[in-house]
Amino acid sequence: MLARYPRFIDRRDIARPVTFPWIAWLLLSVALVLFFSPTLTTAVPVWIDETMLVELGHNVLSPPSPGELSFSQMSASRRPAYSMSMLGGILQELAYRVTAPSNFGTRLSSLLGQLTASGALLYFLLLRGAPLSLSWLLSLAFLLDPLCDISWRGARVDAWVMACGFGALILIHQGGRSALVVAGLFSTVGFGLWPSFAMLVPLLAVGAWEVHRARLWQLRYFALGAAV
Repeated sequence: MLARYPRFIDRRDIARPVTFPWIAWLLLSVALVLFFSPTLTTAVPVWIDETMLVELGHNVLSPPSPGELSFSQMSASRRPAYSMSMLGGILQELAYRVTAPSNFGTRLSSLLGQLTASGALLYFLLLRGAPLSLSWLLSLAFLLDPLCDISWRGARVDAWVMACGFGALILIHQGGRSALVVAGLFSTVGFGLWPSFAMLVPLLAVGAWEVHRARLWQLRYFALGAAV
């Protein structure tokens, strides 16, 4: 049955050791950050998703009573702004505070998330046995995809969500109790960043079924990590 699979998705390659090209990836990441930095705050001057995320994070970190965290998420005009996914807002609010009043921090945070997600995708493809050249090509295509470009230029947190999803998928394919626990934790963090993580759940389910269908009981460690 395995013979029907192409070389780059052969399940026999899942457990084989893979060396991630750290130096090449880091050099590429630094080059892209330097290339995009001059236009981060001007390519899209104002983005409503960005302001919403920062406000959500601000409402959590700057409650009416000093020294507390607020989970009511009421805006300054006392309008409800509740969201179950508060980590994304907190992340962008902290990034904004670093460079305030400029929104460079939020844009850079999203760009770093896109680079992280692209690197995770590269490693996953290598883990599945894809040729190095094909892995780089698909990773760069994902990195420079116009929809992804709009997302991180608008300071959304979808890139960090996908980074958590790809990270969880890598750990699921690596197997092992500790890896599954961390994979579950990554999934919870992904949902905490933004609800768009739900789009990645089918991918994680397929990956878990492919690798662990003969021992589904091991997925209890994934559930344990998700519940932490």
